[in-house]
Amino acid sequence: MIICLYVDDLLVTGSNLKEIDEFKKMMEVEFEMTDLGRLSYFLGMEFTHTATGLLMHQQKYVKELLERFKMIKCNDARSPLEVNIKLRIDETEEGVNEKTYKQIVRSLRFLCNSRPNLMFSVGLISRFMGNPKKSHMSAAKRVLRYIKGTTSYGILFPYGMEKNELKLVGYADSDYGDQVERKTGCYVVCQGIWLNKVLKELRIHEEGSVVLKMDNTSAINLAKNLEDFRYNSVGSIEERVYRGDISTNDI
Repeated sequence: MIICLYVDDLLVTGSNLKEIDEFKKMMEVEFEMTDLGRLSYFLGMEFTHTATGLLMHQQKYVKELLERFKMIKCNDARSPLEVNIKLRIDETEEGVNEKTYKQIVRSLRFLCNSRPNLMFSVGLISRFMGNPKKSHMSAAKRVLRYIKGTTSYGILFPYGMEKNELKLVGYADSDYGDQVERKTGCYVVCQGIWLNKVLKELRIHEEGSVVLKMDNTSAINLAKNLEDFRYNSVGSIEERVYRGDISTNDI
């Protein structure tokens, strides 16, 4: 049984219904509580039970978001970002309302809880929170146009998945940093290790190491020549790979 508690909101789940019922009765004796029944809404997340699994989404939030920024009647976009878009800081470009821009970005960040496919585009426009320009606002509004046409999207937790079907795979695109110095690979490694620990806390034990797929030269050389890195202090990624915590493949 897993119990999620946030202030006065309580979510109880597990595979043993009898155990859950006993827990709820015990809590109702000790505290004044209301049983809302089957999960449908929790901390801004909506849950829909389908034939294939439990869908976590934010359709209500998306509608409110589009109305708030007057994008409810906008044309849909087929992708969150334009292909090969390169956003820059150009002081000569016309500026936009910084407060509105920040509100859009922060709202989109919350939406990423159920829409992980938006993380890259939202992360990109988040770099220009200070003194945003027209090109940055245009990119932010394109994300809004994309979610306008994909309001029903979310994360599906399928029924009947076997434990051996659960795989934790990390991806790192070295071009994410563009011309800015960013250790994207290190971020992915740290997140993968953290997620692996979370799974263990939930008693979901994954066989083998975490697979990290990267496309930069250092990662490819590392995967091919682990012995060369054994005696060098080149960072936590290499140490984790050599110990077997993660494994690497070039994309």
